[in-house]
Amino acid sequence: MKRLNYVANQGSRQKVVVLERGVRFPLGPPFIFFMFYFVYMIKSISSKKSKTYVGYTNNIQNRLLQHNTNKGAKSTKGYKWKVIYKKKFSSKKMAMSYEYKLKKNRKKRLSILKQN
Repeated sequence: MKRLNYVANQGSRQKVVVLERGVRFPLGPPFIFFMFYFVYMIKSISSKKSKTYVGYTNNIQNRLLQHNTNKGAKSTKGYKWKVIYKKKFSSKKMAMSYEYKLKKNRKKRLSILKQN
C-alpha cells in the first residue's frame, strides 16, 4: 500500500511516496549524475627533446595544473606541459583500458604527436 506524505526538507516541504515498510522515495524526475573520464596525452613545451605522457583523469584542467606545478606523475616533474590529445569516456573502466592501450601503442602515440 502506497501513501503520499509531505516531509520537511531543510525548511521546505517535499512530496515523497512512503511504502508500507516505511521506505521513502522522493517524487519527481530521477536526477542522474554522470562523471566523465578523459584519456589525455601531454607534450613537454620547455625542453629541447619532445617528451610525452599519457594518463587519465576526470578533470583535465586540474590535472594539467598538477603536472605543471610538479605535483603530477613522477616522470612529468621539471617540465612544462600542454594537452595535445584527449578522448572522453563515460566510465573509469573504459578510460583506464584505453589509457593502457595508448601507452603500449607507440605508433598511435607518434601519429598523435605528428598531428600537433
